[in-house]
Amino acid sequence: MSRKHRQTGGRFPARNPFQVLGVNPYASDLEIKQAFRRLAKKYHPDQNGDNPVSEERFKELNNAYDTIVSLQRKGARLPRESETGRAAGFLRSRSQSRFGSRIAGFFRSDSRDHDMGGARGEDIERTVRISFTDAVKGTTLDLHTDAYTPCVHCDGTAAEGGSAFSTCPKCRGVGHVLEGSGGYLIREFCPRCLGGGSVIKTRCRRCRGDGRIKGINSVKVKIPPNVENNARFVVRGKGNAGKLNGPAGDMIITVSVAEHPYFSRKGDDIYYNAAVPFTTAVLGGATIVQTIDGPVKMTVPPNTNGHTILRLKGRGVNGVGDQYNKIIIDVPSRLTEKERRLLRSFAHLHGDPVIDGKKQGMFRRFLSILGFS
Repeated sequence: MSRKHRQTGGRFPARNPFQVLGVNPYASDLEIKQAFRRLAKKYHPDQNGDNPVSEERFKELNNAYDTIVSLQRKGARLPRESETGRAAGFLRSRSQSRFGSRIAGFFRSDSRDHDMGGARGEDIERTVRISFTDAVKGTTLDLHTDAYTPCVHCDGTAAEGGSAFSTCPKCRGVGHVLEGSGGYLIREFCPRCLGGGSVIKTRCRRCRGDGRIKGINSVKVKIPPNVENNARFVVRGKGNAGKLNGPAGDMIITVSVAEHPYFSRKGDDIYYNAAVPFTTAVLGGATIVQTIDGPVKMTVPPNTNGHTILRLKGRGVNGVGDQYNKIIIDVPSRLTEKERRLLRSFAHLHGDPVIDGKKQGMFRRFLSILGFS
């Protein structure tokens, strides 16, 4: 391989650049550009912080795209389908491009199977919304997602009937050829079959040579207990089917936990606003409060002020954490005449002036200052 083929705007990719981008040499310029932009956005350092794996992947994507653009500028051309057929080992796209047959030869291979086979399917990202209770206790979801599934007509091979192949006449089924001059020979991918060793006689009419079709991906996903809001986890092999029987992508699930009407959560602990009658707060007693497992009785000590926190041990997430109850003193909005007389007597015992109807609003504000609201 000449030196000029190594200078492509950066380090030469360790893998075939088409497979780095998840496309093949027959992909159109637009498909290649869209694949690069999608993956570059996904692995951009700004999106992944200081993740070294994402940073290395981002560099690999840029090197691969620069290499393909450089080869395009050199005028490389792929043979027409009518001239060569479709390669069984590498070709996967329904569209053709003007990239050349020499492209495959620019990437050396130590064996026929090196870095070949179908391209991995794309990952599918889903956001699922679950209730607060399901997040605490766990649940199982049946998800149905639009996705690529293997073509049943050709069994994912892209050949009509799954068997319309013939041995590549250029490499005679070996998958590579020797190129060079002056006694210096280099083993390269066969430009006819691109390393597959065979070519397709008739392209599958159902998937049009892609090896997969659009369908519905049904998967049962188990959400573990104690899952946090915006938690992400991966279901391996449940993404889009790979092209030409390549491995399936993954399903990446983001969990969105709905807010509860009266519960909130921090780690394993649950927080709750417990309404308590002001007489119970003053005199003490028992009141019923809600927990994630149902109503329970809680003892309120005498002279409990508003916003006091009372703990129920072991009533948090799955019995691990605790439930912290903030006391909200419930002041009655309507009073009978007898209740008003009793409250006036209570105020008189404490040295308050006699409260008439016009000053009743001031008295409620006084209770509010004490936490009785």
